[in-house]
Amino acid sequence: MKIALLILIFAISPFWLFSDEKTKDTKYSRGKIYLLNNDTVDVYVKSEPVYDMQGGIHYLDSTGTAFSLLPSKAKGFSLLYKNDTMNFESRKDLKMVLFTSKKSKSNFIYWVSNGSLPLYYFVEKQLVMDGIDQVKVDVPRYMVLVDQDWFSITSKSYAADFTRLISNLKEVYNNEQMKALLTEVADGKYKFDDTPLVIARLTKIPAFKN
Repeated sequence: MKIALLILIFAISPFWLFSDEKTKDTKYSRGKIYLLNNDTVDVYVKSEPVYDMQGGIHYLDSTGTAFSLLPSKAKGFSLLYKNDTMNFESRKDLKMVLFTSKKSKSNFIYWVSNGSLPLYYFVEKQLVMDGIDQVKVDVPRYMVLVDQDWFSITSKSYAADFTRLISNLKEVYNNEQMKALLTEVADGKYKFDDTPLVIARLTKIPAFKN
């Protein structure tokens, strides 16, 4: 899956840029920044974990000059790979759903797919016990946008999250086919990393008819 390969993409796709001491140990990927005035800028974006890029990115312009960018200062950005493009959209309507960056009221959210049920991917940090110590671990979640409402999909409560989503689509898609899909999710046919496949299948279900 696209998300499952995310770490691999960051590991193998970035390339070395420039030879000065400042940047030789840092990996950058070709990218584009979409500014608030609708201009598009070609840049090299520093490859960092998704969690870090949600709060802002670091990039180099064509001369190798380093800059940083907060989500509130752009519409979004893209990472351009040989066989893939990752789009991040600046959004500020998740503040009641997720923890937002302390630096900005907005976040760059990885936009997985568009369509009738836009799908996004977000990473949070959570403290967990590791023996007698507390450590921070990544807690990813998918976010589905339905009529301006956000529905969270997590690995911890995967089936329950889909039940909540589907219950709000009763008059959108064929109920019997949605129930069949939900049964497959509950039976473990699909896992968290399969969420884009499940959403794609959901949007292909025929419309609800009275």
